[in-house]
Amino acid sequence: MIIGEKERPSCFRPRSGRAFTIMELLVASAIMTLALIMIYQIWRFITRGGTTEIWAADAASKLTNADTRLREFVNRAGYPTMMTSQGILEPTSASLSYYRFDVSSSGTATEEGTATDQRHVRVFSPQGNEGGPGAGTPIVSFYRVEPGLVGIEGRPNKMIVASKVLLLFQRGHKVAETHAPLADLVMEEGPLDYLKSFDSIGALNGLQAVLNTPRNPGAYRQYTMVSDVSQMKISACTRRPNETNRVELGVSENCDSSSLVRILIDCLEPQLGKRRVSKMIEAETHVGVNMAGTVTR
Repeated sequence: MIIGEKERPSCFRPRSGRAFTIMELLVASAIMTLALIMIYQIWRFITRGGTTEIWAADAASKLTNADTRLREFVNRAGYPTMMTSQGILEPTSASLSYYRFDVSSSGTATEEGTATDQRHVRVFSPQGNEGGPGAGTPIVSFYRVEPGLVGIEGRPNKMIVASKVLLLFQRGHKVAETHAPLADLVMEEGPLDYLKSFDSIGALNGLQAVLNTPRNPGAYRQYTMVSDVSQMKISACTRRPNETNRVELGVSENCDSSSLVRILIDCLEPQLGKRRVSKMIEAETHVGVNMAGTVTR
């Protein structure tokens, strides 16, 4: 530097030595934490919303499949008959009551509808602790029967084929958030039995003992109709023979009365429990309905 010349100011200043205070660090951390929480909540909402919609679509698809299968099986609910050249053989009146469409009396009984269209309804709700195969809570039992044919000119003989069918709750579980009880609705079908004796009503009466013979559990077929069921309602209207305009409540009707069975299945989303999917299934049986029956395996 030349003597007598003023010192030029420097563009670099010495550091002050001041750092962030604890309070400033805490405030910054809190702001960052809140931002992360908001991002996580948004991500969780989007993810759960997508998961719920996937569940709803899957539940609706399963209910549609359950509708098809239940209609097929319930439409075949009947009692053994044999068409012969002398006419149609049927079981005796005492045996007819055995083949009714039985709805368990364990469900809550209620009445729904108007005074002119009142229905007797059984409501079933799972406990959430139902067991798996070989266990569960039976709800409905009936017999799927295909009629036989013998001695008809120009047509081959056909044996009577029958099996026992159950609807039951299995594999109970609960909603993750609310702990509401849920279960799977399962259809269980016993082994098919063939009635080879064609020529007597006594043989038709004997089929009931054959169908209820205890079997190896492995011989039963099971179909999971739909999962995450929170409630099921069953009602029936029975049309008595020779009374085509008279519709009964289906509380307890004879076997030779055809009936319209209504089954309402309500499913609940198993994570949050805020989304429901329901379906009403209607099917015609060839037997009367007992709305206070004893349903066992």
